[in-house]
Amino acid sequence: MTDIEPIHCAHCGPGNSMVEAYEDDYGYWKVGCGACGSHSGTLHPNHKPDARRLVIESWNRRPDVDELRTQLATVLEDRARFPDKPDMIGNMISAHYGNLKAKAEAAEEHARRLHLDKKVAIQNARRQAFELAAGTHQTRVTEIRNDPASYKNGKITKSAKRASDFHERSAQVILALQAEER
Repeated sequence: MTDIEPIHCAHCGPGNSMVEAYEDDYGYWKVGCGACGSHSGTLHPNHKPDARRLVIESWNRRPDVDELRTQLATVLEDRARFPDKPDMIGNMISAHYGNLKAKAEAAEEHARRLHLDKKVAIQNARRQAFELAAGTHQTRVTEIRNDPASYKNGKITKSAKRASDFHERSAQVILALQAEER
């Protein structure tokens, strides 16, 4: 396997960037530019064994600013070459800009929806955990009270009473916490 290196920063250009791939304090690999502070996304080796290579490849796929400038110059030159149809080209550019704007808005809406879905999922998981914990304590109270070993001479023993009371109070506290979250 050949070791690939990250290319220069798309923002700083080849002469000004100080780009390196490194592992952060939490074990995630990322590529960052020391000059401007831009960085790639992160990836942990537990998720992908070749995390370093994948992060560098992702960084290297970023569009190069010089290449984008060259493309812009080509578009402007094409516009200058067709002076008889400036409105059509202007309309095409406006339509392209409108498409890009619509895609950006759709991406933002998708991100908002994902965030809300995540928030709802976390709330549901917390509610289920509270219900499970409260149910476990309530079940334990019933088990203690129905266990013949918990009774001596027809009365509940002190240790069984304490255990039963503990589980009953625990269930009440958990249900109160759950009610506060709503």
